[in-house]
Amino acid sequence: MDKLSKVELLKKCQELGITKCKSKTKSELIELIIKQESNTNEIIENEKLVRGTAYDAFNILKRFGLISRKDKYSPLVLSEQFSRALERLSKYWKTWVKETSSKK
Repeated sequence: MDKLSKVELLKKCQELGITKCKSKTKSELIELIIKQESNTNEIIENEKLVRGTAYDAFNILKRFGLISRKDKYSPLVLSEQFSRALERLSKYWKTWVKETSSKK
């Protein structure tokens, strides 16, 4: 990663959802990227997810405010609405499965 330019590292940070890092040095960017990738890789390995699936799910949860951070170095926390959102999704998919299986 040392061979990447600062611009390339900033792009990588953006892809990983790391924000407010333009003022960081190259070594600080590399540290942030490695930390973020290790957290992501742990989730992917533990849950046996396809890499794109985990990344997409993370971005969607973040975009809808279901997961967040107090600041860029604090751990992720689930919002209070997370469980309610999962219940609504569960009901939607159960209904969808019933409707599609009854059409067959």
